[in-house]
Amino acid sequence: MADPEQLTQKLRDVFADMSVFKSNKTQSSLTQYKLPSFLRDWLLHRFSDEEGHLQLEDLHAFIEAHVPTNEDANDLKTRLSENEEVQILAKFVYNIDLTTGIKSFNLPDLGPSFNEKVTRIPDNRWDALKDVINRNSETWAMLQLGYDPPTKSPKKPGYITLEDYNDFCPYEVDVDYYKEARRQFSLDEWIDLLLGAIDFNAQGFESERQKLTLISRLLPFVENRVNLIELAPKGTGKTTLFGYVSRYGQLLTGAGISRATLLYNVAQKKEGSIVGHDFVTLDEVQTMQFSNDNEMGSTLKNYLEKGVCTVGDHEVRSNAGMILCGNIDQQKMDQMNRGQSVNLLSELPKFFHESALVDRFHGYIRGQDLPRVNQSHHLDGWALNSEYFTTILHELRADGSQRSLAESLLDIPEKADHRDSEAILRLTTAYLKLLFPHARTRDDLDPDAFERYCLNPAKEMRAIIREQMAILDPHEYGGKKIPNIVVRR
Repeated sequence: MADPEQLTQKLRDVFADMSVFKSNKTQSSLTQYKLPSFLRDWLLHRFSDEEGHLQLEDLHAFIEAHVPTNEDANDLKTRLSENEEVQILAKFVYNIDLTTGIKSFNLPDLGPSFNEKVTRIPDNRWDALKDVINRNSETWAMLQLGYDPPTKSPKKPGYITLEDYNDFCPYEVDVDYYKEARRQFSLDEWIDLLLGAIDFNAQGFESERQKLTLISRLLPFVENRVNLIELAPKGTGKTTLFGYVSRYGQLLTGAGISRATLLYNVAQKKEGSIVGHDFVTLDEVQTMQFSNDNEMGSTLKNYLEKGVCTVGDHEVRSNAGMILCGNIDQQKMDQMNRGQSVNLLSELPKFFHESALVDRFHGYIRGQDLPRVNQSHHLDGWALNSEYFTTILHELRADGSQRSLAESLLDIPEKADHRDSEAILRLTTAYLKLLFPHARTRDDLDPDAFERYCLNPAKEMRAIIREQMAILDPHEYGGKKIPNIVVRR
């Protein structure tokens, strides 16, 4: 286990500009604002001195002035209608109507008062801002809003207008520096550093396995199209981690999930959350319902396999991974812990009971290995800034060098099932990016460490998927095991 004081000193030396002091007191003072972790850490960094002392009054004043909530929507409308230009920091989604050519936007956290029906991006502002806006279909940004009032002749309604836009990317991200910085930390120190970056106190965990299981939730953050299933007890923090730590992910919940919100809205000709995000988490998956399960299941199989599917006459393409999250009861946890076979998916919607669909998910996270979050897990000290960290993970998705390195390190049997071997390779690569980002050649890796921390967890996660397929379809998959992929020595 890493020494906390040594790790803190090393963190502040190596990541001087990207470390931030996170404390229970600070967290409590900001709870009322319900800020995502990346935004909270940016604010902490901006309003703290070098020793982590927070200018709390200035911080609260900034939030009150520039980070509105749904409750502030009417006040913002009033100010805009009185010709006041308003500057806010908010989640921003732009839209282009291909039929009319009209550019509009949506501020989802402010409700229907700020949707595409009442907003416009003037042509001159679009020409000036389109390059930066087009980087993401949905992101956080510092926005300057104005108002174009209605006219009687010619008759025209009033619109909220976008006057200026600055993408919320407050840090210069040097991926190569991050990779090389890893060399200055031991593996134990690096694992604890990763936990701090996502707001967890490493000292609160009882075992390395608990830590690594939690880190497994980051696999879709760092590798394209990693599809996972996690069923865990309530209170283990999965909703918070998948929904509020990274601005590059999207959390959709239960009954509110539809084909239109997830993939493509045919009526509005608008792509769903799967486009423009690194990953989409379907939370409370047991409560999902679709009007046509067979059609949805077929569409999802296509997407999960290749990142492409067709809805109506529209082709949806994305590199976003998909995570299914739900709760698991104590009896099933006990059965799994005793090594018994158990149908983990029995309470999921029926179309998830098809082995061919389950096969498209690369791995299963054993959520029962994680403790219920308690006071000991809350960080009270220096940690890597969540915004910086998740931006690094986002950038690492485009790095194909470690996929090549993983392939060179693994011996895959010639007759290995393609989906099994691809799933294991993809998960292994993601672990490699998380735990050994500095590795460029075989010489940078201890083969035993690579096997223990990258390959073996990937094989274990895939083996659970394979076991579920055998339970669902014993005739086709019964008795079949994952391929014996090993590290080349």
